[in-house]
Amino acid sequence: MKRKSTIRKVICGIALFSMTAMSMLSLTACRGTLATAMEEKEKNKVVVKEEVGDLDLTTLYDDTNGYQYRNTQWLIPENELEKAWSADIGDGQPYTMQGDMIYTETTGVAASINGVDPSGASLIMDSSGRYSQIMLQFEINENLNSEDLSSLFETTKETLIENYGEPTEVIDDQDVSYNDKNNVRTGKGQTLKWDCTLDNGYVTSMQLVTITMNGAQNISTMLFGFNCYDPVAVSSMAAEQESLLNE
Repeated sequence: MKRKSTIRKVICGIALFSMTAMSMLSLTACRGTLATAMEEKEKNKVVVKEEVGDLDLTTLYDDTNGYQYRNTQWLIPENELEKAWSADIGDGQPYTMQGDMIYTETTGVAASINGVDPSGASLIMDSSGRYSQIMLQFEINENLNSEDLSSLFETTKETLIENYGEPTEVIDDQDVSYNDKNNVRTGKGQTLKWDCTLDNGYVTSMQLVTITMNGAQNISTMLFGFNCYDPVAVSSMAAEQESLLNE
C-alpha cells in the first residue's frame, strides 16, 4: 500500500516526556491526558454517546494538514469543529494554566477501530479556542478482554506502519504514573509516534500507546491520538518552567 510520506518533513527528537505547560507531546507524557481519562472514567463521564462508525486507518495523513483525525483541519474553532463532525462536543473543563480546555463528554466524536468501540474520547481546544488534540481510549471491559485489546493494538500498529512507514520514534518499557485518589499508580507503556511539520512550522503527531497500570487491579489501556502544536512555543514554555523550578 502506498506510503503517504512523499513531501512531509519528518522531525525527530521532539518528544519531551514530561509535563509541559502548553501541549501534550506524548499521550503518556503528562497528567493531562492519561490521568484525566482515567479519572473521568471513574466518574462515569468519559462515554461514547453516539456511534460514528469505523475509523479509516488509511486516511490519517494529508500533505497540507499532516497527521489528522477524520480528515479534520487543525486549529479550527469550536463551531467549525462541531460542523465538521456534525457533533456536539459538550462543555470543556480547564486543562492547563495557559487556558487550554479538555472536553470529555462528547457526542459523535469517537470512532471505532477495526470494529471495536472505544471506551471514551477526549479532545483539547488550545488557549485560543482552537482544536489541537484528540484521543481515543480503549480498555478491558465486558466487551473487550486482554487478548482482544492486545490484538487490537498489534493489528492497528501493523496497519499504521503499512500506510505511513516506521514510526518516527518508539519508546519501549516506558515508566508511566498518575495520582489515583492521592495514591500514585505506576505501570509500563509503549509509545509509537509519527511526527511531521507543517508549512507554518507547527508539528502534527499521531501516537499509538499501550499501557498497563499496576495495583490491586491491573488496568490495561490502548490510547490512539493526534495533536498539533507549535514546537517553538512549547520549548519556550518548557524553558520557563525549568527556570522557575531552579529558582
